[in-house]
Amino acid sequence: RQFPDRKIVISSVTITGRALAQDHLPANTVKILFPFDSRFAVRRALRAIHPEIFITMETEIWPTVLQALKRQNIPAVLFNGRISPGSFRVYRRFRKVVAPLLDSFSLMAMRSKPDAERIIAIGAGQERVRIIKSIKFDQARALNLKEARIVFPPGRMIVFGSIHADEELPVVQLCKKLFQHRQEVRIAIVPRALDRTRIYTLLSESALPFIRKSRWNREDFRIMVVDEYGVLTEFYRSCEFAFVGGSLARAGGQNPIEPLAFGKPVLYGPYHWDFEEEWGIIKKAGAGLEVADFQELEEKIEFLLTRPDIAAEMGKHGYDVIEENCGATPELVSMVRSIIDER
Repeated sequence: RQFPDRKIVISSVTITGRALAQDHLPANTVKILFPFDSRFAVRRALRAIHPEIFITMETEIWPTVLQALKRQNIPAVLFNGRISPGSFRVYRRFRKVVAPLLDSFSLMAMRSKPDAERIIAIGAGQERVRIIKSIKFDQARALNLKEARIVFPPGRMIVFGSIHADEELPVVQLCKKLFQHRQEVRIAIVPRALDRTRIYTLLSESALPFIRKSRWNREDFRIMVVDEYGVLTEFYRSCEFAFVGGSLARAGGQNPIEPLAFGKPVLYGPYHWDFEEEWGIIKKAGAGLEVADFQELEEKIEFLLTRPDIAAEMGKHGYDVIEENCGATPELVSMVRSIIDER
């Protein structure tokens, strides 16, 4: 909307990502697969697109692409940049290689002060680094403005979102315990990798009734395994509270912000370094509960089920977090406009 006279090309590294872009992005945008990071593929893509500016997100730093952009004097911008402590240790060992790549960026908008300090420490020019709030807060707020696409049967629902492989068995075991005394609760399990089939085996071996989202005809259910992309937010919208995965599996955590947009509290484990800034804000606001292990997760789930008043208050704090941390998008758009105007 801010650049109606320009064609915007959206790229994805996966076929699934491109399909989601085709479903959700405006028709006047071009959706492509990101070129393989080789000289031939990159040269061919740049020749076809002739970009005025290249924008990449978070941790997507492609050496061949950046080198080609710099040779052709095409500005490259990093938005919502983040560098986890683990990645920082690796990059620091290879600073002589990383620093020239970072020099290809005209601007690096990092989501937090620690991320900015890390990228400067591995070779980014301080004058080209900015600290901007995470754009994910804006994205989450926009979700709440959309109408619900799925209507669930009335009742209490808990979501286990973006569950990693090492979390699947403990989640299934937790579900079995929960159902022994919580007949009113239904559960949605959303694997991080939807092509994994082990979760179905685990549920069957535990004699737990479940249905796949793709086969659901709006009947009631006890456990639903979400096997479709692009619908996780609909479950967050309708749940009572959510556990966000990747945080009890030493995987760095997943995006914890989306449940907050719908006023839902979040539970999470200690391994959330990929979203440390966001989790810090959530914890400080009282919008989520951190658990050390699956035993404590079970206890906190029981606590929130027993005290829906506290869960509702936490959810309100979560929604306030979204409102207080929005605003990155206008700043980023202004930066893009300035860079384009300078060309």
